[in-house]
Amino acid sequence: PPVRAPAGFAGPALLAPLAGHCVKGGDSRYGYNVCLFANATQTVHGIPRMTHILGLWGAWERPQSAWRRDGGNRMRFTDGSACIGGAPRGVVLELRGRGAARAPPGGG
Repeated sequence: PPVRAPAGFAGPALLAPLAGHCVKGGDSRYGYNVCLFANATQTVHGIPRMTHILGLWGAWERPQSAWRRDGGNRMRFTDGSACIGGAPRGVVLELRGRGAARAPPGGG
């Protein structure tokens, strides 16, 4: 179970309609589901009920006054399920203009 509730919506008003909107993706081994301003999860394909919370919405990495339309605006999701070594999972999602969203190089 989650260790805390996600932080509330924070950001410019134009992003408010995206709160709770979920985006799915993945590859042959894992499925990913990111719900903006809520949480990010990872599912292992082929293993029933194997879903990990990658993180809960926390905060932006930079203040809104420093936002750029060409990218670099990163959402930090923290306090996810514990990894095998005990450390909690976390993920950073970078938002870019024109509706594209992707994880930054190196994960997060």
